[in-house]
Amino acid sequence: ALVSKNDVRGHYNLAVEYYKKSDFKESEKALKSVLKLDTRYLNAHLLLGYVYGKTGRNDKSEISIRNALKIDPQNYQAQTALALLYFHTDRPELALRQVNILLTKAPDDKVLLGLSAKISLSGGDLRQASAGFRKIAARDPELKKFYESLRSEVPQEKKKSIRQKREKIET
Repeated sequence: ALVSKNDVRGHYNLAVEYYKKSDFKESEKALKSVLKLDTRYLNAHLLLGYVYGKTGRNDKSEISIRNALKIDPQNYQAQTALALLYFHTDRPELALRQVNILLTKAPDDKVLLGLSAKISLSGGDLRQASAGFRKIAARDPELKKFYESLRSEVPQEKKKSIRQKREKIET
């Protein structure tokens, strides 16, 4: 695709297309062209963070995401990207803190609720994880229906056993 040397949006759109095709090398090249033309192009910093993450360069990924946050500290997508980066780089405390900040802004965000529950589960906090998964199910009619169908399929004696185990865990 032909893009004018000074066409910021054209280079960015090209980077997005390369990213969608998993051509991270070309996407990175196009994003660097964008940032040479406009160092404050937030979405270019953010997408570059994703490119670095996809190619295993997590340190550079974090720098790019933080650069996006310097431009707009309240950017929801950049804040979410940072939480996900923390989670995928085994920094659950930082991930959970970031997710909790985001949940104060968007308490019904199923992705964040799921991430919070997953972080709790990976940390061994089954009670918190269970509470998180229940919140998700309560906000999603399809999940709620699925959850209820599972519960109705469990034999009575199994339900009693599960209830006893749950009570034991909660005490």
